[in-house]
Amino acid sequence: MMEDTALADLFGDEVQAAKKAAKLTEYQQDRLTESLRVLLDSPHGKEFLWWLLGQTHVFQSSFTGNSATYFLEGERSIGLKVYNQLMLAEPSALQELIDYRRKREE
Repeated sequence: MMEDTALADLFGDEVQAAKKAAKLTEYQQDRLTESLRVLLDSPHGKEFLWWLLGQTHVFQSSFTGNSATYFLEGERSIGLKVYNQLMLAEPSALQELIDYRRKREE
């Protein structure tokens, strides 16, 4: 615990600034939500979102047993952010993407 306090004393301002920068304003969130809804309304958008979630290993483990895990976790972290935004924009988005892929594979 003492180390945590020391780190907070040293880097607290930087950590708080990074957290603040990472948060979206209400306007930015609304624009992002609308953009994702537009993507979901388009077959090309659905194809892209499905590809992106696959490339970022959202639904897979990224553990490899070696240092490649760190790289894969970085990719997965981005995918989880996209997935989270999708769920905020449209809670049924994942089912829409799955249904779209099933129809394409028939």
